Amino acid sequence: MKKLIGLLALAVILFLPIKALAVGDVTVSATSITITKGKTGVFKINANNAAGRVDISSANTAIATVSTSSAFLDSGLAPSTTITVSGKSVGTTTIKVNKTDVATFDNEEKTGSYTITVKVVEPENTTTNTTTNSTKPSTTTKQSKSSSTKTTNTTTKDTKEDTETAKDYSIVELLVQRVERTLNVHDYDVALEIVTSLENSDEKTAFMDRLSTVKPKLLSEEEKTCDCETKDNNIWIILSSILLIILIAENGYLVFKHSMDDK
Repeated sequence: MKKLIGLLALAVILFLPIKALAVGDVTVSATSITITKGKTGVFKINANNAAGRVDISSANTAIATVSTSSAFLDSGLAPSTTITVSGKSVGTTTIKVNKTDVATFDNEEKTGSYTITVKVVEPENTTTNTTTNSTKPSTTTKQSKSSSTKTTNTTTKDTKEDTETAKDYSIVELLVQRVERTLNVHDYDVALEIVTSLENSDEKTAFMDRLSTVKPKLLSEEEKTCDCETKDNNIWIILSSILLIILIAENGYLVFKHSMDDK
């Protein structure tokens, strides 16, 4: 009888469903953080076979602040969340993560909190000094740049003046060539005035020599023009006289013929 009861008890134990209890809770990824002033640091809050709400707070917000004051976690949907800590001023404070309303998947309530130590430090000066020294231009560089700029400006100015001078000489060359071609007194006077206004140079001397060579031809051309005008006047006088004689002769002939007809 006792043996039969033992077998029945063993069968009940083997065939009844057994529920396995899983360990669950909410944890944090760090217990301390060091942050440079003006920078940020992070830590994570993780849920393992648990879900619920946690509250996050800073003991001294003048030293460090957190990105959010509460978070909701669910190991099945949102198993973790990242909290950003901002360093405001140099010093040490603590961040508290409190399990406000957390339970495991076995409906076991979880309470308690975590404390994270936060240390905010001054930025390193070495990098700043190195950067400042490397970006600060040397006096030699400034002087070289200034000298280079000055030389460039001087060269540009000289080139501009040379270009303008060459342009003036080109214009004068055209005027002198016109005088040599036309042998016109007016053209000569214009060219002479322009050449005289030029600064003393080899080019000016050459232009004056060419005008001096042309000048005698201008005078002879003027005289030739005067002779031609005189000859033209004489021709007109001769032609007019011949025409007058013809008219007189014709009138005399007509008068004579009329007299003869009357008789």
